[in-house]
Amino acid sequence: MYSCPESIVRMWRHSYGDEMAKEILMSLEGRPPMNARVNTLKTSAESLKKSFEESGITAEYSDCTENCLKLFNTGSIESLVQYREGLFHIQDTASQLCCKMLEAEENQIILDVCSAPGGKSFTLAEMMNNKGKIISCDLYEARTGLVEKGAKRLGIDIIKTKTGNSAEMEFPMADRVLCDVPCSGLGIIRRKPELRYKEDLGLDELPDVQYEILCNSAKFVKAGGILIYSTCTLNPWENNENARKFLEEHEDFEAYALKIPENIKRGIEENENELTLFPQINDTDGFFISAFRKK
Repeated sequence: MYSCPESIVRMWRHSYGDEMAKEILMSLEGRPPMNARVNTLKTSAESLKKSFEESGITAEYSDCTENCLKLFNTGSIESLVQYREGLFHIQDTASQLCCKMLEAEENQIILDVCSAPGGKSFTLAEMMNNKGKIISCDLYEARTGLVEKGAKRLGIDIIKTKTGNSAEMEFPMADRVLCDVPCSGLGIIRRKPELRYKEDLGLDELPDVQYEILCNSAKFVKAGGILIYSTCTLNPWENNENARKFLEEHEDFEAYALKIPENIKRGIEENENELTLFPQINDTDGFFISAFRKK
């Protein structure tokens, strides 16, 4: 009925219950929302909304977070004059909320250890008013090149890229660390339908790889600093289990309660430092966010 592998359906039923699993499967059939993160270094949400409407594009304010517009009837994004002028970048509201949870401030040092293609680094730079330093890392030069290209288009100059394996790399100490790890992608199947036909999603190996990246990244959080661990999947073994294991094995960190906007609704019972976002509840990508503070 839902064109989804039995193994994934079974996992969602076991993890979230039959009714929630059915709702997730139904949400995969819809067209995913297109959200623009307003580049507040160059414009405002009001001005950009007006500009879009003058171009024949329908734009609505997001209920999830500020400086975000939901777009309709856009045509090719890269052909838009607003895009060429660097007035926005495309980013789902789940990712924007993840950046908000990091509580970035001006003149801080921030690590984005798995950053490509750069959306979260861009949003964080805008939240910092382009003041401070963001180190954006990824495994391949072609990927960090995308971050550099995007930053240039948006007029951001505080992002410095670094190429390498974030499970092993050395970084400078930072006020904030964002660890948005590679994952099975089960939260974005409606954007990448090919995932449902992939023979091996890495569900057995990925949690260990993610945990290695998280543990290494944690070494570079300053005392009192915030560490965010996130994924774009719906799988407790990649999400809540890794977050809880980290707290159990790292006594120098404590759970940091997420400041969740009133309009965002929880779908399952979780710890106060954890949030799983479900497509059918908040019209976001399926996403997981957890926060820790260095003692």
